[in-house]
Amino acid sequence: MIRLPQVKERVALGTSRIYAMMKDGTFPRPHKFGRASAWREDEIQAWVEANWRKPDNNQDKKPIN
Repeated sequence: MIRLPQVKERVALGTSRIYAMMKDGTFPRPHKFGRASAWREDEIQAWVEANWRKPDNNQDKKPIN
């Protein structure tokens, strides 16, 4: 399980964008543990693999969304 700061680092998106995408169903929702929230690492990894383009011609990775 990973918390929001690690999620933001892995997906290169900010908090507002992550929560907007969760609202429209295009980003995994966290799991609740009392008042705390965390994401399953495998769900975030699967999202990254499905939503990031591979670099072309030595360009940086760019999200598809």
